[in-house]
Amino acid sequence: GMTSVREGIRRKPKAASKIAERPSSGGPLWNNPWTCYKSQRSMNSEDVSGLVLGQIAGRESLPNYHGVDLSRCLVPPRRMQVINGSVRNGVSEDSTETVWLVLEEEPGRKNGYKIVFNEQIGMFGLATRGFESDAHPVLCGYYGDFPTTLEAM
Repeated sequence: GMTSVREGIRRKPKAASKIAERPSSGGPLWNNPWTCYKSQRSMNSEDVSGLVLGQIAGRESLPNYHGVDLSRCLVPPRRMQVINGSVRNGVSEDSTETVWLVLEEEPGRKNGYKIVFNEQIGMFGLATRGFESDAHPVLCGYYGDFPTTLEAM
């Protein structure tokens, strides 16, 4: 499950730092959906944008079932909060994570999927509107690189 992947990332800091030195230009690095992109320093909006664009370079029509038009749905990356719900020992725990919003299925509206990037683990994920009472969108999960996450929509 997800935890073993996270632990795997944590256990191999050497590989992670090697990845961080590579330019974010897509390429063979991204053939493995579990490759994570972790930067040595805090990322800004331009860094995140470059990462996304590097991964879709030459693939403007990426497959996904929702017919998302990238030219319309990609948004200038900005930080936002998502709720990450997990169940520990039968008790559900909600934690809030700060992520970068990079794509909205329905830009400017609350509905639809959002693609987010978590700088801490270097992976893209999907978030969606939760209940009316939820203060933030709810994380569906992390899927790896941007194309894989788009396909998971």
